[in-house]
Amino acid sequence: MSLMLETEVREAAPGITVVKFSGRITTGRESAGIEVLVRKLLGETRKKLIFDLSGVDYIDSMGLGVLMFCSATMQAGGGVLRVAGAKPLPTKLFQLTKLDKILSFLPTVEDALCDFTVPLLTEREQAAASHGSARTSITASADAEQRRLVGGNWVSGSLSGSC
Repeated sequence: MSLMLETEVREAAPGITVVKFSGRITTGRESAGIEVLVRKLLGETRKKLIFDLSGVDYIDSMGLGVLMFCSATMQAGGGVLRVAGAKPLPTKLFQLTKLDKILSFLPTVEDALCDFTVPLLTEREQAAASHGSARTSITASADAEQRRLVGGNWVSGSLSGSC
C-alpha cells in the first residue's frame, strides 16, 4: 500500500478522460493537487471525467471533500464526473456518508464509459416514459435533441455511441 498518491491521465474514448489514482486520498498536498488537475482538464475542455479509484486503498474525510469539490467544479463548468472501480473500504465509506447518493459511482471504468455513451431519449420518448408507457423506442437520429435519466433528473446530450 502506497502512502503517496499517484495520478495517471489518459483519454479512454473521444471526449472522455480517465484519471487513475493509486495510493491514498488523504489530507495533504497530493489530494489538493486533484482539484488543480480537474480545473486544468476543464480548462482544456475535457468535460467528461472518470475518476478510476481501483488503485486507491484508503480515503479520509478530506478525500471525500475533494471528490465533492471536483464534482461541483465539473458541474459548474458544464462537465460531468463519474467515479469508478472503488475498492470495498472506500465503497463502504461512500455508502456510510451517503456520497453514493450524490455522485455517480460505477463498478468499473468500462461501466463508466458505457454510462457516458448510452443512447439518450428524445423529448417525446421522455414524455412517454414519464407517463408510464411500457415501451419506448429509441430510434431518434443522432442530431435530434435527446435526453436521458441520470440520478433522477432528465439531462440533454448527444448520442455518442452505445455499449
